[in-house]
Amino acid sequence: MEYIIRLAIDYFPPISWYTTAAAALVLATVKIHSFYIKTTAHHAEVPSIKDLLEHIDKGLATLNNVLLEKNIISHSCYSGNRSPRTINALGTQLMKESGAEIIFHAQKERLAAELAAKHAASLLQLEREALNVMIAHRDDPAFLPLQDFVYRHPMFDGTPLTYTDLLFVMALILRDYCSTPDSAPEYPATSPSGRTQA
Repeated sequence: MEYIIRLAIDYFPPISWYTTAAAALVLATVKIHSFYIKTTAHHAEVPSIKDLLEHIDKGLATLNNVLLEKNIISHSCYSGNRSPRTINALGTQLMKESGAEIIFHAQKERLAAELAAKHAASLLQLEREALNVMIAHRDDPAFLPLQDFVYRHPMFDGTPLTYTDLLFVMALILRDYCSTPDSAPEYPATSPSGRTQA
């Protein structure tokens, strides 16, 4: 027995250190587990960031559509006034003189693929999404000649011209190309009233 007591006295400091370390580790584990449980419960009460971002994205898309309709689509003098909108003679002339016709032909497959990925449910949505695709490419290097044209020609044939007007005309052609790619004419023939001829 004396031998056991002597061993306990000789090894007490290391044993107490290990016991203290083990107790601290157990206490830390319990605290971390408690923190994890409380945090998980708290996050279950807060809406996920993904849901919030989806809600914001839908709101911005709605705002974008309202602004497009009000500021671009309804005021374009390069297309007819009635739905379905078609480019008029001035819009066709703008496409040719600005070089947009050549740029559209070079980019149409890529633009059409992007428009198809938007899965528009109606022709009106297709028209809006076509404009969104064109606006998304407004700073594309391939479109720089169009920016320069608009900068040099703020008036086109006596009519005010903005870069967005030109993109809208291209969007109408993209819409027609995507709605019936096999049968859509490259540029619809228009009557003097701006209506597409059958």
